[in-house]
This record gives sequence, structure tokens and C-alpha cells, in this order.
Amino acid sequence: MTVRNLTTVTAQQFGGALGAAVVGTVFFDHVGEGMTEALGAAMPWVAGGFLVCAGLCVAVPRRAVAGHEG
Repeated sequence: MTVRNLTTVTAQQFGGALGAAVVGTVFFDHVGEGMTEALGAAMPWVAGGFLVCAGLCVAVPRRAVAGHEG
């Protein structure tokens, strides 16, 4: 693996762990109010995370190196 691949894998792992921590924290802060309320509080964070990821995917160029065919 190259350094670029390792950086990408590390960023993906960190992002997944951070997302799980945020959603889990929000969910368990509200679970005392009931499951429906806890899910209702956590789902906007999940949807927001998907929207951020979608925006980042659009922002990333098709090729990492301009002029590189391969």
C-alpha cells in the first residue's frame, strides 16, 4: 500500500468512528425519553452525515493526479 492509500483508509476509519460516536452519544442522551424520541433525535445527525459525505464526493476530482491515465 502506498502512503496515499493508507491516508485514505485512516481517514475513512476515523470518520466512521467519529460518526458512530456522535450518533451514539445523541441517541443514548435521549433514550431515557423513549426509543422513538431517541431515534428522532439521532436521525437528523445521520442524514446530515450522509449529506456531508455526498458533498465531499462531489467536490473530489475524478482523477487525483491531473493528466494521469491509469
